[in-house]
Amino acid sequence: MYQPTTNPKTAPERILLTVDEAAERLRISRWTLNRLVQERALASVTIGARRLIPLDDITRFVEANRVSSQRMPHVR
Repeated sequence: MYQPTTNPKTAPERILLTVDEAAERLRISRWTLNRLVQERALASVTIGARRLIPLDDITRFVEANRVSSQRMPHVR
């Protein structure tokens, strides 16, 4: 019989996150995450009544919105 792992150190990485989990990972509010999904800036999967966010899409979203840091001149 399958026994789910409860130890986060040995648990496999989830491929789908709840809206709350995804918002926490991105450090944004649930409302902002839902807005990003509605604007199709972030993909989601609906299973039954649950909306889930693929971890790969969170990674793609972060990479697509990454701002490169350039060294600013040091001001004294």
